[in-house]
Amino acid sequence: MKRLFTNLTAIEYSEPETMNEYGYKYTIRDLCTAYKTDEGFKNFLSTYNLKIEKIEETTWKMTDKKIKIYYFKPIEIDEPLTFWKIEDVKNMKPFIGLENGSYVVCYYRHHKNGVEIKRPNPNAKNVYIPLDYMEMAKIYG
Repeated sequence: MKRLFTNLTAIEYSEPETMNEYGYKYTIRDLCTAYKTDEGFKNFLSTYNLKIEKIEETTWKMTDKKIKIYYFKPIEIDEPLTFWKIEDVKNMKPFIGLENGSYVVCYYRHHKNGVEIKRPNPNAKNVYIPLDYMEMAKIYG
């Protein structure tokens, strides 16, 4: 399903372990996505073809703790799409993503104004191959 996001934002917490209950450093609420690592967030920006329009720094909930709000340029995101066989993702680039609670190899393709994301269908055992969750979480968290 293609969706146009005209006001997509991300929040970076200066002290994630005390500022949100799950310890995420980055949250992207409109996409129900969060990351504990800088590497995971950088990978997300690259995969989703996001361009930062501006960054605003402010205090968090009447405290002296800081957050950064990233405002992204409008983007069209085509997901969630699933695939059943590797031929369905021909000419797409792989990335590590979450699907059905497991880290798996997913695929993306950039378009002029957006991105198309495909994730393996959990019932397609030849393409839905869970990776080591703990190892992937350390990197992509």
